Amino acid sequence: MFRVVTVNNIPISKYSGLLLDYVYTPGAVVSTLSSGAKKSIFQLFNQKSEKASLTISIAVKGRNRTETLRNKDSIYGLFSGLCEIRMDGYLFRFALASITEERKGLGIYVLTITGSASKHLPMITTTASRVYCQSQIPYTDCILKVTASHNALIYDLGPVRFNIVAQGDILTVDGINNQIKRGNVNYAKNCTFTKMPQLVPGYNDIVCEDTPQVSYYPTFY
Repeated sequence: MFRVVTVNNIPISKYSGLLLDYVYTPGAVVSTLSSGAKKSIFQLFNQKSEKASLTISIAVKGRNRTETLRNKDSIYGLFSGLCEIRMDGYLFRFALASITEERKGLGIYVLTITGSASKHLPMITTTASRVYCQSQIPYTDCILKVTASHNALIYDLGPVRFNIVAQGDILTVDGINNQIKRGNVNYAKNCTFTKMPQLVPGYNDIVCEDTPQVSYYPTFY
């Protein structure tokens, strides 16, 4: 069965690439627990998930040796650096670690591509002060955006406190790309914060005087 695979929205079939198989291995979940003195039930203090790994096997061919080599080099280029892979209904944010190749007869190479990955769905955006997060992992980075309804010397958007805000200002706290903006201007130096916004699985209440827009990628083990 032919399976469509794209890398940064470019199908590997453009370079005569064919997915043979892939193995996604979730990262370990590390929990910090304590039962305290003379306690029968432990408490969960913190939890984090380590990076998952992804190994992909792709066959590459061409009509002749020159075309095969060019296609192979193009596949190498697709996976270089940080990229986004789409296959089997999921998106994988992927950081390349290694590529090995094996020649299989005349004009065919099998590439084994390995790296770190996270598995997620397309971004969800909703406007609400209470947001349900579909992720499985303990913490999911998100983007908060709001238009201020009034002038304020202090204005809280999630975990970030803005100093001096005017009515109509568009405020953005981007926990995915680590940016804080007032309009299109970087505004982090005029804010007070100790962390960027994240969602936990289930319902999340967002601190804000107005109703914010919340965006995130549902992310899975």
